[in-house]
Amino acid sequence: MRFNLIVAHSFPKYGIGYQGKLPWRLPKDMEHFKNITTTVSNDPTFQYINTVIMGSTTWNSIAESNKPLKNRINIIITRKPLQSNNKFIIYTTWENLFKVLVEFNNKKHKINNKFYKIQNNFIIGGESIYKLALHKLNIDSIFTTEIY
Repeated sequence: MRFNLIVAHSFPKYGIGYQGKLPWRLPKDMEHFKNITTTVSNDPTFQYINTVIMGSTTWNSIAESNKPLKNRINIIITRKPLQSNNKFIIYTTWENLFKVLVEFNNKKHKINNKFYKIQNNFIIGGESIYKLALHKLNIDSIFTTEIY
């Protein structure tokens, strides 16, 4: 299972957010984020899809009109998991993350005669989720944008 980390931060103070929101608005960086987190391989049998894994503060900072982040499975790490009727929104605890990822692949969700399969997992914040990921997961790649 591949895990990647993607973050934009201010330089030189390395801030990633302010009062639960991004302290900048950079459309090109948002497009870059979308391209990285949605790009998947083509396959005749599987419809690959990526996950974006975030804490509840990051989830709550996303405008309702943009939820869930399209063409990705949105996984929200929370202490008290909620239920969602949307197969692209999954609430779980950190401890159950691997189980949730495996279960998604095993459920055999189907679209256009192809089965969904997770290709990449992207950790997208916030601070406590980044720390957990760096300490508990094998991170394949870190994608970073420095904001000056």
